[in-house]
Amino acid sequence: MKFTLFRVDKFLAPLSEQEANVARDLAMGSTQKEIANKRHKSPHTINQQRRMAMEKTKSRNVADLTRWVIRRYFNKTEDAVINQIQDTMIVFAVWSISYVIISLA
Repeated sequence: MKFTLFRVDKFLAPLSEQEANVARDLAMGSTQKEIANKRHKSPHTINQQRRMAMEKTKSRNVADLTRWVIRRYFNKTEDAVINQIQDTMIVFAVWSISYVIISLA
């Protein structure tokens, strides 16, 4: 199953495209060896990209890097989620008022 979490250039700007791809794949649970096979690169190259991503994000380990990726993604989409919830609440409120008016008629 192909899964795209987010656009690399938009959400992970401080990282190069390769570093962001490695960080994303690690956050999604792939091992460095799996990433190397998938991207047709040497495991050493993937390790170097992981280290650079961790250095740029000031992560101490892969768990910190994963948290950074998730935090960056959700912080960028938080406004969109809030807008969606507000739109849903407005539709529900209009529907409720209409139902009350029809019931009273």
